[in-house]
Amino acid sequence: HELPTSILAAMRGRVLTAGTLASAAIAVHRTRCSSALSSQAESGHERRVPRTIWEQLTKPPRFDAKSPSRFDLDSYAGRSLHFLDALGDITTLVISGEKLREQQKLLESHAAGEATGATDAELWHARKLCASSIHPETGKEIPAAFRFTAFAPANIFISLGLIRPEASLMSSAFFQWLNQTYNAGVNWHNRGGGEEASMEKLGLSYVAATGAALAIGVGAMPLLGRLGISGRLVQVTVPATAVSVSSVVNLVLTRWDELVGGVAVYTEDGHPLGVSKAAGQMALGQCSAARVLWSFVVLTAAPLINRGILAAVPSIATSTSASMTMQASVVFVSLWLSVPLCMAIWPQRASASVDSLEPELRQAKHPLTGEPVQRAFFNKGL
Repeated sequence: HELPTSILAAMRGRVLTAGTLASAAIAVHRTRCSSALSSQAESGHERRVPRTIWEQLTKPPRFDAKSPSRFDLDSYAGRSLHFLDALGDITTLVISGEKLREQQKLLESHAAGEATGATDAELWHARKLCASSIHPETGKEIPAAFRFTAFAPANIFISLGLIRPEASLMSSAFFQWLNQTYNAGVNWHNRGGGEEASMEKLGLSYVAATGAALAIGVGAMPLLGRLGISGRLVQVTVPATAVSVSSVVNLVLTRWDELVGGVAVYTEDGHPLGVSKAAGQMALGQCSAARVLWSFVVLTAAPLINRGILAAVPSIATSTSASMTMQASVVFVSLWLSVPLCMAIWPQRASASVDSLEPELRQAKHPLTGEPVQRAFFNKGL
């Protein structure tokens, strides 16, 4: 009863030889595989029907604890909304411990199948609060200053120090050090894996990144001056270059295992294919590019925008408080927008043609259907 109609028609009136039985067995196997793949698609592997930005903002989908987001991660717009929601909601910084425990209990009750009376929007919001404030492995509350949602407000002071015109070498060195020290604190409180291994790896990353930032941020200015290269453009691009290089150094050292050992790759529906160094290099390349982009947006575009505003409204420059408020606002908006929008450029669930991966993966076949695999999928990271 499981045989396709074409096989039944071909077998009607014929003697069942070993060959026809083998053909029938293969047909049944493929039918079952197709059914399994369809079931997996129905359970969440399929691409959602594209929704407008307004629909994604106002009509949250049914809450699913296994779904990575309430937004459509297949599109740049959906990924941008996801990161703006996850990283840009600074109200998560002022939530009390009692309120946080209430949100945890709500999610636990829902997972246990209990009637909570909460709407889908409330459940998605509860998960966002817990994900932004509680370490996923230790279960401990992350101090507000070191949560990812604190990135924009915490970096206002640091960024203003880095882009301050006519800054002395000591001032440049201090703010480059402060930036790397704060980043190390964020990495430590959000670390994964074993505590001892994390401490050693994060310590090495901190020293290397700080050294790179100081070498470029402090050493480049005098060198360029001796070469006769100066001007406002140099003043705004050198700090951005120092921060970008140090960010990439930090990222590569923290995720060194992925660079030399590779990352796991899968079929589109989640079946393992193996490990790929090429995919690991792509993942680190995309993450590095995103960090360079948002560093240059904040540390190059923000000061240029500030200069444009001061030129258009000279009265602001006459008031120290108004000038500082304006500059801080521009830096905050630049941080608040640039980081999520740059992180959204490449999907978190990245993919690559198998032709660009290792030779053994170019001949990969789907473990269920036996069909050649065209693209391999992997986790890009952040």
